[in-house]
Amino acid sequence: HAANPYHAAFAVLAALRYRRHTGRGMKIDLSQIESTANFVGPALVEAAAAGREPPQTGNRSREHAPHNVFRCKGDDAWVAIAVEGDAEWLALAGAMGRQDLAGRADLRSAAGRLAAMAELEAAVGAWTAERTPVEVAGLLQNAGVAAARVACSRDLIEEDPQLAARGYWQTLDHPEIGPALFTSPPYTVD
Repeated sequence: HAANPYHAAFAVLAALRYRRHTGRGMKIDLSQIESTANFVGPALVEAAAAGREPPQTGNRSREHAPHNVFRCKGDDAWVAIAVEGDAEWLALAGAMGRQDLAGRADLRSAAGRLAAMAELEAAVGAWTAERTPVEVAGLLQNAGVAAARVACSRDLIEEDPQLAARGYWQTLDHPEIGPALFTSPPYTVD
């Protein structure tokens, strides 16, 4: 799980700080299940407090709308859109050219947008279906709305500008399989 390395790094930093202040070392015992449970903590707290399993939301948010993945033009092409505030909602409606939605009083709050989630998802889905994921993400990011294409592995290898700019993919000559593509560490050190 992605949280485990971060928890491990934090534990190492805490142990180094303790050693610097006390002169004594520490043993670190990092549990993968506890680290993962920490990551999903709010759902566990809700289950414990309510005595029932919280509802599954998939890619939706129980607090914000629209907040989902939407089909785009192309074969198995999708974009993730995450509206988390009223300003982002107005920016999304504006980018879509839907002043009718932007002007509705019932959609000016997260609660109102959640109540109209099916209608909003249909409107956003109709808009994204006419555009590529890259086009939608670019338009929305420029408008201040959190959006990104849903990339498959091949997209990340061949087309992702951030990974390419950082030199993330490296072809190394493996002694048994010959030249092969490998990832780099997710950090640089100068």
